[in-house]
Order: sequence, then structure tokens, then C-alpha cells
Amino acid sequence: MTLENVILFIIMALVLVGIPVFLARRSGKNPMELFFGSRVNNTAFGKKEEPDKKTEGQEKRKSGTARGGKPQRNSSKNDLYQFISSMLSFARRNHFMMIVPGTVQSGENVAVLTGILITRSRVIGINCFGFGGSVTARPGDEPWIQKINGEQQEIANAVVRNRQQEEILQAVMKDAGLENVPMEIVGVFTTPGVSLVSMAGMKCYTAEGVVSYLESKQIMKDCGVDPKEVGNKLNGYVKRK
Repeated sequence: MTLENVILFIIMALVLVGIPVFLARRSGKNPMELFFGSRVNNTAFGKKEEPDKKTEGQEKRKSGTARGGKPQRNSSKNDLYQFISSMLSFARRNHFMMIVPGTVQSGENVAVLTGILITRSRVIGINCFGFGGSVTARPGDEPWIQKINGEQQEIANAVVRNRQQEEILQAVMKDAGLENVPMEIVGVFTTPGVSLVSMAGMKCYTAEGVVSYLESKQIMKDCGVDPKEVGNKLNGYVKRK
């Protein structure tokens, strides 16, 4: 090989190696990516692999969201209005009476209920709660636990709240001469998708679950209660703004 051929060979080698390196520095890609058109590990070329910031952000958001990637939330006014509308429709279909709001007063005590449903078997005070995510009941009068978007906190014990409302409603019914009419309070969590844990027998339901309860035989049974008559008497104790 002549000296001219050696020099030519060296020039061609420098061109073949130098151009990709120059382009790699300008583009931010490594030489293998330029040759093969696919992503390879930058650590092979002495460059530390940088995390994908977009993917990293998505993972952070997923860690605090509900299944399916949608953030969990508490109830909105629209959720409450839809529930009230469904209860009014339920009452009309079955010739019951629904009082909205159910804010009734006995002396200095006020029962702040979303509504009062009067069927042919009893009076049912509806006490709504706006907690979403997962709600777990605890024994006795202990606060309950809400888990939402990866966070946990103590919340009001719905059974204790229902009991307080029940005592006031009982006093109101006694004032109205309705002490012999059966009465109960049910708690309803109106947030779509809320999960209720360890609440069997506590008369706490989701917005969908309470409908099944109200359609049960014990509620639909005719025990001689006149919904219109009882409703008109209770209406006199409702406090409206």
C-alpha cells in the first residue's frame, strides 16, 4: 500500500466516525441511534440515561388516583341534586311523600336532613354524606376512615350523626302526634363510585344501594301509614330559608 493510499484510508475513517459524532452532539442522540434509527442505552457511550420526565409525572399522578387513572373526589352539589331528584321520582312512582329539605326543629334542636320520605310503613329520614374514595366504618363511636387519592384521614362517624338526627326527628314526631309511626334514619353517601367498607347492618348506603333498600319488602309493606297525612303534619316543622 502506497503512502497516498494510507493517507486516503485515514481521511475516510475520520469522515465515517467524525460525522456521526458531530451530528450526535448537535442532535442529542448517540451515534448508534443515528446509524440504526432506534433508541439504545446512552450509558454505553458514557452518557447517563435521563428519566423520561413525562412518564415520571404520569407515574406520580397514578400513585394518588383511583383505578383507571381518574382522580377520586368528594361529592358535588350536582351529585346531591341528582340524588334528591331520584328520591322525588321514587316517591311519586310509589305514591309516597318526600319532604325536601328535611330540616325539622324541636325546641332548640334542629335535625338537618336532606329529606324525609314517608312510605305506607314508616318515616325515613335521609342523612346525606359527601365523602368519596373509600370509607371504612370503625366500631363504637370512633371516627371513621376515608382513603382518597392515596391519602387517609379520620372523618365523622355516620352512625353517630344518624343517631343524633334520629333523636331530634323522634321529638318532632312526638310534638306532631306521630309518636306511634315507625321511624328510622338512613345515611347515604352520594359520591359516584364511593366504596363503603364494614358497614353491614349500619343503615349506611351508596346512592344506588339505598334504592334497593327502599324497594325491600319491609319498606314497601302497607302498615296503614298515610303518607300525605303524615307528610302534611311534618311539613309544619320544616325550617326553610
